[in-house]
Amino acid sequence: MEKVTFELTKGQAVTLQIHLEALHGHIQGELEACEILAKETKEDGTLRYPNMPGNVEHWIEQEKKISELIEVVDSAILGG
Repeated sequence: MEKVTFELTKGQAVTLQIHLEALHGHIQGELEACEILAKETKEDGTLRYPNMPGNVEHWIEQEKKISELIEVVDSAILGG
C-alpha cells in the first residue's frame, strides 16, 4: 500500500478524530442492523433480504478501515 503524508494542526487532528469516532459509531449501527436483517427469512425459509449478507460484509470491511484510521490518528495525537 502506498503511503501519503500530510500535516494537521493538533486541533485539526482532534477534529478528525472526533469525526472518525462518530463515523465509526454510525458504521457499527449499520452493521448491527444489517446483521439482524440478514437473518430474517420468509415463510418459505428463503432470505427476506437476500442482499443483506453482502451488506454485512461491506460494513465489516468499512469498520476495519475506519478502526485503522482511528488508530493512526490517535497515535499521531498521542505521539505528537
